[in-house]
Amino acid sequence: MLKTKRILITTFLFNLLTSCVFIPKPYETPWADSIHIHDNPKPGDYAVIADNKGMAHYHWKVEDVRGDEIEVSMRVDIHAMGVSHDFQQHFVVNRQGKTLRGWVKYDDGSKYKRPIAKPGRMGSREQFQKVDKIIEKKIKNESGEFAIYDVYSYILNIDLGLDSTRSTNFDNLSNKVPFRLVRSYQISSVDVGALLTAMEVIALGGSASLTGNYTEVYNYATGSNKDAVKVDLVEYGWGK
Repeated sequence: MLKTKRILITTFLFNLLTSCVFIPKPYETPWADSIHIHDNPKPGDYAVIADNKGMAHYHWKVEDVRGDEIEVSMRVDIHAMGVSHDFQQHFVVNRQGKTLRGWVKYDDGSKYKRPIAKPGRMGSREQFQKVDKIIEKKIKNESGEFAIYDVYSYILNIDLGLDSTRSTNFDNLSNKVPFRLVRSYQISSVDVGALLTAMEVIALGGSASLTGNYTEVYNYATGSNKDAVKVDLVEYGWGK
């Protein structure tokens, strides 16, 4: 029986893994098929997300709005390595957050089209659904204190060749910040063998109900687990 390894990583670490750390050409890896987007986005709206391990900051920004299409950029600063990427991820979403197209723009002006994740493949958000029970009704972090309006769960597929992961994600959302995300938890299984607990079943996208197990997942993510990682909103601002 293979030993199951359980780790906690953040939704946004997916972008770190597929940006440059393991894969030399980020424009060859698929971009997530949807994101959270706030109401009435305007150019200049931005949010900075950071993980509690101090590894990286993720800078999200609304670049342009044309009708029902919103252009968004995302840049990663990897503080653990003292690295700032020489490129930005750009993508266009509709007002529901569905990704329509994407590209990678380098600081030298070069631009490459980036594929969008297909259902069931790397980068896709499967079983995307609203969680009935909100445990953290208010969240206080570096950027302020926010009432949580919604929690969404989904399974994210990541395949980097060396490891194949299906992770369960829980995003705590507010209507008062750009991109809505205040805090996110993620539970991932890597090099999975036998399913030993409900945690592996959930992370693998098995028969366990995501909403039904939210309390268990939340307790696991916020408990004494030394590997626990969460991402928090650390800065935000509104455009004009």
